[in-house]
Amino acid sequence: MPELTPAAKVAALRVLSDRVGAEYTAARREAEQAFKEMRTTLGVKSLDVLMPSGESAGSLSITGPKRTITWDEPALVDLVERVAPTELVEEIAPAALTDRDLLAVLKETRPDLIRRTVQPAHRKNLAELLSADGTLTDSTTGEIVKVADVKITPPTGSFTFAPGDRAEEAVLEAWHAGELAGVGSSLVPALEHDQPEPVTAASEAGPPPSDITPQKGDVS
Repeated sequence: MPELTPAAKVAALRVLSDRVGAEYTAARREAEQAFKEMRTTLGVKSLDVLMPSGESAGSLSITGPKRTITWDEPALVDLVERVAPTELVEEIAPAALTDRDLLAVLKETRPDLIRRTVQPAHRKNLAELLSADGTLTDSTTGEIVKVADVKITPPTGSFTFAPGDRAEEAVLEAWHAGELAGVGSSLVPALEHDQPEPVTAASEAGPPPSDITPQKGDVS
């Protein structure tokens, strides 16, 4: 058998990698549909991935619902000014970044370029207290104040997989044992197509005598 050159090896592995990559992408899409149902209906957050032999190949985490907060800045600043004024900071509005006024007198000369905002750490703490309808309680008055819109995006089934220490050994053992039915099936057509036709004694000897019997007009 001719020796495989480095270039041919790279080309062959790239083609096979593309085939397996496409199969892997399709498998992930199929898995996400199942995991979406498991996360939404059963509340499953993680799985121990087991091979048919029972050996663990790693762990899988299913992404939970996504919470998106759109703050009402004026309402939030007004609330924090009453309940936690030390958590407010003044910052220069982006429009002021190209202004020629001296920063030292900016507050006096261009108050419109100064805005107040809640410190990031305190904003994060408030996000934990925020109700599903985007309200917080004013601790000074007991009033319920609307300060944000909250959107909950249901689980999509997206997930992350972390291979275990023996993942490679477990998968390869299952592969060689024929326990991974369907996995890597994208390679089968290519491998079968590339197999040379078997050479038999009859084919080496040429066609059978009946196939070379001279017909009328063929005698030289």
